[in-house]
Amino acid sequence: MFSYTINESFNFLHVTKHILYFIFFISIIIASMRVFGINETIETYFANKEIAESHEFIESPTSHLQKTYSKEEREQRGDTYLEMGFAELAQNEYQSWIEISPKNPTAYIKLAHTLSLAKNYKGAIENLKKSERLSHSDTTLLALAKNYIKNFDYTSAQTQLSRIATDIPEADYYLQVITLLEIEEIDGDTTIASPKYLKSKKLDKAFKTFNIAQDADNIYLKTLIANALKENGDYQLSISFLNIVLNERPDYRDAWIVYGYNHIKTEKYKKAKEAFSHAYDLDSTKPETQFFLAFSLEESGERKKALEFYRLAYKNQYKPKIHVIQKIAELSMEFEQYDEALQLYEEFLKIEIDSVDRFIKPIWIALEKIEDKEKAKKLALWARENFPNEAQSYNLLAWVALEENKLNEAQKLLQQSFQIDPNFPAAHLNQARIYEKAKQTSHALSSYETAYKNDKDGPIGKIAAEKYNEILKNLNK
Repeated sequence: MFSYTINESFNFLHVTKHILYFIFFISIIIASMRVFGINETIETYFANKEIAESHEFIESPTSHLQKTYSKEEREQRGDTYLEMGFAELAQNEYQSWIEISPKNPTAYIKLAHTLSLAKNYKGAIENLKKSERLSHSDTTLLALAKNYIKNFDYTSAQTQLSRIATDIPEADYYLQVITLLEIEEIDGDTTIASPKYLKSKKLDKAFKTFNIAQDADNIYLKTLIANALKENGDYQLSISFLNIVLNERPDYRDAWIVYGYNHIKTEKYKKAKEAFSHAYDLDSTKPETQFFLAFSLEESGERKKALEFYRLAYKNQYKPKIHVIQKIAELSMEFEQYDEALQLYEEFLKIEIDSVDRFIKPIWIALEKIEDKEKAKKLALWARENFPNEAQSYNLLAWVALEENKLNEAQKLLQQSFQIDPNFPAAHLNQARIYEKAKQTSHALSSYETAYKNDKDGPIGKIAAEKYNEILKNLNK
């Protein structure tokens, strides 16, 4: 921790020791800057410093591709990356595994899975075909059929599903749905295949809803089926049913809404925008339409227009309310409408406080944009009240104290933050700012270095790097 305070008085020997250390430290930095240039980054400086000290190199993002790993290690690495959500890295590992074992069907299956996640359905299909040629498997045929479906190739999907010999409820479900898609007038009394299968249950519910309705037509039934498919995550099949529905009845509002939602889920935002625009033109009062039209506009790059529709959805009491509040707050901040943003962030916090980090943006707005330190302090106290055992809570209070130029108070609050988490990056960043204000440059550099090292890939690390380099430039003038 820190054994000194901001106003600590140093004796002569202590001061001399630190001055000599500081001169030596700066001379090394200036010498390095002559080699690397004035624009040397903190990343370069620290990397060279660590290499000199430990003679160890940090593994680069692609260095594993040059290393020799066994097929088992490639599979394990790929699986680990996939579990962590890094599908692209997993894909690289599985491709390397195939290079080692080109006749291993499992390698192609796993590679196909990562390609499908990336919506490269054609690539997934090609690799599943290779796996199937190496070793016949009904599971592979099902995966192949599902990728054909996602690529809107229902004829090929049907062919693969028909080849499945074992009793697989999911295969029966997809075969029936594709068959229904081809029927012009669907019988409301259709018997559902594999009725105990979860997706089949939702399909069955659509038929039951239709049969209860009075004077319902086939367009209504197909829309109910499309909605069930949407709920099952079979967005492409749902889109195909709705293409039929909307071609026959283009003024069907609810069909446009489901159609738009499917396109959001498949990340086709311009098509989603068109669908929700149609729904809005047919009925401008529905808050769900307003919200999803706003979302589609936002994802299509029309962010100002999106803000207008989010506000409309908020006015018309869209639920969950917290979602629309967050959207308006974020876009209001983007367009520098800070009073509205702060008001909405506070409203958000009254509904849900799931993390102390929720207080960062409103405190930042209060301090940096509307210069309301009293409001910022109330928010920071509110954060500590809800999260008394979080390092961030005391760091937020220290941040406010620092902006009020109450350095001793800020220092005490940071000490409390460090007691909870000695490595908390944001606290080290504020510690460095305190040292800067106190003209303790060497300590400021050291704290910026610590903040950077503890958050190299995050926003705190980036700010620390910028501040560190700024000090170096000023010292070199």
